[in-house]
Amino acid sequence: MSEDEILLGFLGPGSEEKIRELTPLARTNLVHEAKTKRLANLYGRMHRKNFEAPSSPPDFWSVDIPGTQEHKDNREQANSKEREEVEKRFQEAMKAGMWLFADEQDGSTN
Repeated sequence: MSEDEILLGFLGPGSEEKIRELTPLARTNLVHEAKTKRLANLYGRMHRKNFEAPSSPPDFWSVDIPGTQEHKDNREQANSKEREEVEKRFQEAMKAGMWLFADEQDGSTN
């Protein structure tokens, strides 16, 4: 497979322009990441999903009661992690992977 085909499979359909705009270093890194993911999917353990285990919320293991500033910082970190997760799921849904949009679940429209 060519690098463009590997990148297109990794990023999903409609990402041709993004691939063209990559810098040489970013392209090299992304090709490496795409090849690694492809090999892991092909030859990795089949009984495990290919995503990281969920992490604990910020400051989950702290036994102290957080101050107002700490609570605000923890909330901002939690919101940031949630936005990142939504973005990952959106990208996965765009390339027809593990996540789907709600209206794609069974092919029917409600």
